[in-house]
Amino acid sequence: MRTNYPVSEEHNRMNTFDIMCTPLTGINLIEASAGTGKTHAIAGLFLRLILEKELLINEILVVTFTEAATEELRDRIRKRLRAAHEALTGAYQALSGDDLLVKAVAPYRGDKRTGDAINNALKDFDKAAIYTIHGFCQKMLREHAFECGALFDTELIADQHDLIRELIDDFWRKHFYDAPPLFLQYAFSAQQSRAAYMKLVSKQFSQPDLTIVPSLEKPDIEDAHHNVERLFYQLKDAWSECRPAVEQILLQDSSLNRTAYRPHTVATMLVEMDNYLESDAVFPLFKGFEKFTSARIAQSLKKNGVPPNHEFFERCNEFYDSYTAAHQAFERYVLYLKQKLFAYIRNTSQDKKRVLNVRSFDDLIGDVHYSLKTGSLLASAIRKKFKAALIDEFQDTDPVQYDIFFTLFNTPEHILFLIGDPKQAIYRFRGADIFAYLKAASDIPDQHRHTLTTNWRAEPNLISAINRLFLNAHDQFIFKDIQFHTIAPAPNIDRDVLKISDATEPPLQVWFIDQKYANKDDGTIHKASAEPLVAKMVAAEIARLARLGQHGGAVIGSRPLCPGDIAVLVRKNRQARLIQEELVKVSVPSVLYSAESIFESPEAREVVRVISAIAEPSAEMKLKAALATDMLGFTANNLVALNTLQNEWEAILSRFYQYHEEWNKSGFIKMFRLLMQKEGIRRRLLLYPDGERRLTNVLQCGEVLHRAESEQKLGMKGLIKWFVGQREGEETSEEFQIRLETDENAVKLVTIHRSKGLEYPIVFCPFPWDSSVIKKEPFAFHDPENKNHLTLDIGTGNSNHALYASREELAENMRLLYVALTRAKHRCYLVWGKINGAETAAPAYLFHQPRQFISQDIVAELADRVASLSYEEMLAEVAAIQDGQGYITVSHLPHVESAPYNAFQRRATNYQPRCFTGTIQRDWTIASYSSLIYDDSSYADQPDYDHSGNMSVIEYPGDPQTDIFSFPRGIRAGNCIHSIFERLDFTLSQPEKERELIRSSLAQYGLDEHWIEALWTMVQNVVVAPLDSSRPELVLKNVHKRDKRHELEFYFPFDNITAQGLSAIFSQAQYGEFAALLDRLGFKLEGGFMRGFMDM
Repeated sequence: MRTNYPVSEEHNRMNTFDIMCTPLTGINLIEASAGTGKTHAIAGLFLRLILEKELLINEILVVTFTEAATEELRDRIRKRLRAAHEALTGAYQALSGDDLLVKAVAPYRGDKRTGDAINNALKDFDKAAIYTIHGFCQKMLREHAFECGALFDTELIADQHDLIRELIDDFWRKHFYDAPPLFLQYAFSAQQSRAAYMKLVSKQFSQPDLTIVPSLEKPDIEDAHHNVERLFYQLKDAWSECRPAVEQILLQDSSLNRTAYRPHTVATMLVEMDNYLESDAVFPLFKGFEKFTSARIAQSLKKNGVPPNHEFFERCNEFYDSYTAAHQAFERYVLYLKQKLFAYIRNTSQDKKRVLNVRSFDDLIGDVHYSLKTGSLLASAIRKKFKAALIDEFQDTDPVQYDIFFTLFNTPEHILFLIGDPKQAIYRFRGADIFAYLKAASDIPDQHRHTLTTNWRAEPNLISAINRLFLNAHDQFIFKDIQFHTIAPAPNIDRDVLKISDATEPPLQVWFIDQKYANKDDGTIHKASAEPLVAKMVAAEIARLARLGQHGGAVIGSRPLCPGDIAVLVRKNRQARLIQEELVKVSVPSVLYSAESIFESPEAREVVRVISAIAEPSAEMKLKAALATDMLGFTANNLVALNTLQNEWEAILSRFYQYHEEWNKSGFIKMFRLLMQKEGIRRRLLLYPDGERRLTNVLQCGEVLHRAESEQKLGMKGLIKWFVGQREGEETSEEFQIRLETDENAVKLVTIHRSKGLEYPIVFCPFPWDSSVIKKEPFAFHDPENKNHLTLDIGTGNSNHALYASREELAENMRLLYVALTRAKHRCYLVWGKINGAETAAPAYLFHQPRQFISQDIVAELADRVASLSYEEMLAEVAAIQDGQGYITVSHLPHVESAPYNAFQRRATNYQPRCFTGTIQRDWTIASYSSLIYDDSSYADQPDYDHSGNMSVIEYPGDPQTDIFSFPRGIRAGNCIHSIFERLDFTLSQPEKERELIRSSLAQYGLDEHWIEALWTMVQNVVVAPLDSSRPELVLKNVHKRDKRHELEFYFPFDNITAQGLSAIFSQAQYGEFAALLDRLGFKLEGGFMRGFMDM
């Protein structure tokens, strides 16, 4: 039986944060565990800075790391200020339950100066400096451009993917196009490619101080190249003569060990050698070549056997040695190129951005940091602007960001609070650096280090269960400076409690996979077998809970439990889709929250096939590939049948030519809508179990393509090329992330990374089994031999580096498990077992770690101990965390009957309509000219064109002048020209079509066709006439038809306008007749908007 480990001395040095008494001086660190009210604390500090330090609202800087967090902070701080204002101005009793507010405002009640300060803060709240880190840096650079030497009118780019790819293409051309042929053979056989280099650079590009190891001088590969090439061709020449003799020796020599040289093995070897030497490709060498070498043959003899003597075996031996030497030389040269690539990208990218006058989000931070380090002007300006700063989510910082805030606010006159939780530092892949947080913590004196210790989110029993679970291990988060603090539930608050069948079950449910499902006799189950099994059981349990909720058997407080109360947290989107498939089988609705790119979806691949066929409908293979998609629904049999159904095939061709013409004429989005409608794509996709997901993805692809066409002015081929390029990319900007297919009451399938900061009534953690072992380079680690500097190992072979990286991976896995478990409010499910490949996963460390680690390689020690445990021993160690107090239960993976859930079934409830007690503002309206004259019949609503009276043909006079200045005058002539310009394609890309438009317009308005040339000449002149003398490129001819508007709708606000009031104004201005007409209308408008249209 394990016992709880004591709290560390590091924890004892932390002070419990008191939101009212903590001094507002110096630099402070607040460690806020999950659910302990971090945002509440920030809002309280903000209020205290205004009350006690008398700061203006724009003198307090608040920084967080996402736009969503920024909006939440802004809302919470505004509410806190409003509540304080109400308390100070008389609504004190209504807020007496808010202890913080009571304590905060009590000394200031009746103080007019303080009341004015809070009132002014509310009135000026738009000036509140609440930003993301990038927003803060961008604003400082823009406001202090002279102090930091920033360029003006710089374009901010959210995604550097295209720029990096362009630089990698340049590097590739420079170093690979003229490289020796054998080196290229090696490079391609070793999967060296532009895509691989893109992946390597993209992951580390945002780390400006990254050290690359090994650091190599340019190796010489010429000698190795020539030597292996020479020996290869010698071997090639010898083989044709030596083959019969070699075959005879390998098959018949009595000294050879026939275990290594079986007849079928020799036959395969000979074919492999034939194929290898028939080609001119030295790299790669086929597996088994070494069996032809004299050295290997000498090792493969029977006892007292004599090695066969043949020149070919010696040649193979010499070639194999030279091949190995060349392989090593080429491998080192590749490492040198990768090292050079990083330097090239860093240096060249900045030059490229300066030329293009663009900056990325990461550049904003770098530019501010550089300006602070190279001069004092920017620091002085920012210090004058802000007197205090509150930095949220500080665990996600990096060394550069920390240095910015430390440089700015480490003065006696300034106040800095750094708020975060190192246990929730899970965004390493985005550049967050937990070691930067630990460095900051070590820089701050003990008296300025605080922790929040009260959980306001979860049920008390669940809080106790999480405490018990993590105290089952020592050094829970691997690094001694990150400690697990025992958290207490918030006292004296009313909570809704989860009850199942009128009972409160243990809130932490640990499922241990039964050995009856094992793949091996020792009870071990492979991950590939465990994942679908667990997914099925999780779906069945969710269906059971949902059914109980429908019939009143599962309630949270007084309301029934529903699918929307449940979240399943996973590491990978693939796992989320696996759960979703099982939920579909039991009819439970679910929604997948994914950070995946829309370009990675199967529907994006289908869209490419379909639009490629539309762009080239005459290409039969492309068209049939499009028809075979789920979007269009043709089966293999349908496609075969088209070979004989000529009429049907021609109908399909006709439709695709129509789509092609519509795309060419009206742009992508009109074609896309026509395609969706004519092919019945919406209806077809919704027939699938995941139809909403599929349809949402297809519609998002259509929108993305439309936006790219409009913004980048792409034609058919250009748009398809752009879309394919995005699908091949590595980076995913937020605008291209897959959208939710539904927001109805549904189970939420979320990655752990995405769930951070959120809470769910019930949480399932089905797959916390990721290994912590890092073996394959490249990998990043913090080098303890170099002050924990971030280092990327691209191929040193140093085992210590892999040890450090594995230890950091285990620490990250522990933090991810902590984040997942602490999302739950009422109940959490954790799945564990004797799972092959999970020996170094986070639960293994919690349940089975050695009493004491005896080396630095804690990951290897953990793996060895877990592997040594029997199934029964593992189960016993997990069951030991049950302490008899009803917080945790450990059971075998349950076999629940997966009866379907009926989402439309409802409990029999006598619902009563709610009574509306609000007021409706009936005097607010959207008015128009027509509505003002509605009651006066003398003002009939007129069309938006001039009335042309009875139509008659205007006779063409004798000896006409055919220029536009001789064109007939009058209403009909004006309406004719108006009609032409409304329908005209200003680009004049199809002259005959536009001339036909002129001819039909003349006929429509009864004008002679002889005016076609005059109007055509006039049109040509108008579309090239400059609209702005300072911008000669601004002409109508450059306006595509899809960017043209015939009329422009507008609104303008009004307040308290009456016909009598307007009449009085016009009477004073001597417009007596007009004033009388106004007075007759009699309208009265209290407030709203006037709506109208500006015509062409």
